Amino acid sequence: MDWEALTGHPALFPFDVHLNPLALRQQPRLQVHRQGDQTDWVEVSTG
Repeated sequence: MDWEALTGHPALFPFDVHLNPLALRQQPRLQVHRQGDQTDWVEVSTG
């Protein structure tokens, strides 16, 4: 799921979420991938 769809989905986040993808890259359980020129994908690491 792309970042905009994830943070903008009202069922998952019924409030505004403002996170910097750079800050997410520093989290060991998350992987952030750039696709194209403006889309960041967030993936939860398993294992």
